[in-house]
Amino acid sequence: MASINLNWKWLYWSYGFTWANDLLPQILENGLKENQLDRSVYVIRLNGPFAIQYPYRATSLLYIGEGNFKQRINSHTKGWLNDLWEIIENHGLTIGVATPRVRNNLSAYKDVEAALIHEFSNLYGTAPINNKQYEYSRLDHNFEVKELREALTIGRGIKHKWAISPMKANKFYHHYHRTHV
Repeated sequence: MASINLNWKWLYWSYGFTWANDLLPQILENGLKENQLDRSVYVIRLNGPFAIQYPYRATSLLYIGEGNFKQRINSHTKGWLNDLWEIIENHGLTIGVATPRVRNNLSAYKDVEAALIHEFSNLYGTAPINNKQYEYSRLDHNFEVKELREALTIGRGIKHKWAISPMKANKFYHHYHRTHV
């Protein structure tokens, strides 16, 4: 059973940002190389006064993902994140990225995503608002709960003023309720 260490790198993303001008410089400043991001896991959080009200408690986390980070974040920006910009454009997003590696296992990052989603569900009573399903581990790995929770919880010193949830007219409503436990 392999142990996977997670070393989260934190990035800021705002409306109108581009990969080359805004995100890649932050990635390089954090000591990552662009070619390391093809097998990454990431979390997307709200900044500012808002959090999402989940069944057990509120948090700013919107999504847990895996894969080629550059392709995925560009896809999210043109898709579902585009629907949120009118609400959050003055605050932007925080994105945590990790590039887990295990010898002889090119799919370890997928197991990290599955572990993150299940730990999120334990803490908040559902999957994040835009995760449409639960993922499952392919192999047996050990994770430091502290490293998982670093990406999942609000963090020290951050104080949200609002906890919101989608109404039926919101396109996130069905995703939000689909995975409630």
